[in-house]
Parts: sequence; C-alpha cells; structure tokens
Amino acid sequence: MIAAFTPYIKLLRIDHWVKNIFVFPGTIIAIVINNENLKSDFDMFVLITLGFFIVCISSSANYIINEWLDRKTDIYNPEKSNRVSIKNKLKPAIIYLIYFFLISLVCTLSFFYINNYFLLAIIIFLLIGLAYNANPLRLKNITFIDVIVEAFNNPIRLYLGWVLILPEQIPPFSLLISFWLGGCFLMNSKRLQEYLIAQKENTMNELINYRISFKNYTYENLLFTNVLYSILSYGALTIFLAKWRIEYIFILPFIAVLFSYYFIMCINLRKEVRRPEKIYKNWRFYILISIIGVSFTFLSIYDVIFIQYLFDDTILFKIENQILN
Repeated sequence: MIAAFTPYIKLLRIDHWVKNIFVFPGTIIAIVINNENLKSDFDMFVLITLGFFIVCISSSANYIINEWLDRKTDIYNPEKSNRVSIKNKLKPAIIYLIYFFLISLVCTLSFFYINNYFLLAIIIFLLIGLAYNANPLRLKNITFIDVIVEAFNNPIRLYLGWVLILPEQIPPFSLLISFWLGGCFLMNSKRLQEYLIAQKENTMNELINYRISFKNYTYENLLFTNVLYSILSYGALTIFLAKWRIEYIFILPFIAVLFSYYFIMCINLRKEVRRPEKIYKNWRFYILISIIGVSFTFLSIYDVIFIQYLFDDTILFKIENQILN
C-alpha cells in the first residue's frame, strides 16, 4: 500500500523545501526593524515554525502540478527524464486530489492560525504556480517572462516571513524589489547555464523541446540580462540597507562577492545552479552566507560611530558654522 503511494510522495519534492529559506530574512528583518510589542519567544517560535511549514506545503502543491503538467516536455531534459511522473503510470485523479488537499490545508491553517495577510500571500503564491505551469497562460513558455514570473516567488516568500511578525505593515519596497531581481538573477543564471550546456553538447533542439522559451534566448541576451538583474538587485539592496541602518553598508562587499561567485558557478557549469536545492553542499557558499548573516546580526545591534558621522549632513553643517564663526 505504502509503495503504491511512494511516487506521489516524491512529487512533493520535500528535498526542495530548502528554497523556502527566503522566508527567514523577512522574519529576521521584521524583528530587527520593529522589536517592540512582539510575542513571547516560545509563541514566536511556534508561529514561525508553522508559517514555514505552510510555505513548504504550498511549494509542494506547486511542485506536484509543475511535475505533472511538465511530464511531456521533461523527457527532453536528461536530468528530469527520470522523474516519477515520466517513469510511473500515475493516476490524474490522485494527482489532483493531493493538489487540492494541499491547497485546502495551507489555506485553512493560514486563516485560523496565522492571519489574513499571510493567507492572501499564500493564495497569490499558489496562483502564480498555476499561471506559470498551466494552460492557457503557461507563462514558462514565454521568453524573459518565464524568469520574471518564477522569480516573483522570492519576494512573496520574503513577505510571508515578514507578515508573521508584522501583519499590518508592508516590507520596505526596495527590499522586495531587491529580492525579486535577485530571484531573476538566480533563474536567469539557470537558463544561461542550460543554454551553455546545450551549445557544448550540441543539444539545442532538445533544449527547445524541453522549454519553448529557449527559441528566443541567445547567449548575448542571457548574459546581458544576468548582469542587469544582478546590478539592479544590488542597487535596490543598497538603498534598503543605507536607508534603514547605515551600518549595513559594510555587508555590501560580501553580497557583491556572493553575486560574483554564483555567476562563476554558472559559467563553470556547476550543478548547483541548475539544482539550487543542492547548494547546501557547497562549502564556499556556506561561508559567504555565514559571513553575511553574522555581519547583519552584529551590525543590527552595534553602532559604528564614525560611519554615522561620515554620512550625517548636520555634522558638516556644524563644522562649516564653526569655521565661519
């Protein structure tokens, strides 16, 4: 009995839940920016844990519909041709029953145990999954739009983490834009690497059969958009960091290194770019993320006096008055 349902369980892609780590920056930043009137530590831990679980189940709902609707094109991708939706004779009725059960579960939990803002974001998250994968829209087939729409999941995850703590406030717009464009950079890097591999192995026709959007992708426009997304994301993040706490600008060099390192991984055809759920195996990436996390925590509680003076216009005004007087 259990063996019969094993293929359906694999459709949930539980190993991909690591991608939902983008929920936590929203939660952490919300706590740092507004640390007053927060719930007890235990209540907050339960709330964050439940919220993360709901996001993971929501992503599994998107995964199951994605894998089922992509089964006819995934056969052209050597890394996806062994998926259970291709190798096993699955029953559509069970697929859709699981899908509707999952979305009913997350909506119920969100409504009764989180808040309405979280519920609305979860619904949008699920609707984007449908628009991206299902006809008549199937936005994944449209060049550039596929990247932009798929990357929209990043700011949604950030927002979901944020409203767990501050449900009636909206995260800084610059932060949302940075996460969106950063997601575009990650998705576009995946497209660029797939294109490079197809050129190297002379399998461009198979790549187009796998993903129609590659009909209009070229090396030049993929490289151009990759650089563009990284610069715009970095710029939006700079605005957020400098506006909310000037000490955060010390994090920027490490984030620049992170972007650069990921781009090198893309060009060098590292598997982690095509399969980001495996990025945790890359120890260099761990070090960079750890440095950024520790720096963010330290700079959130420690005031760097000289940097505050450096960017305080009133200090220059006072010095000018003293000179004139």
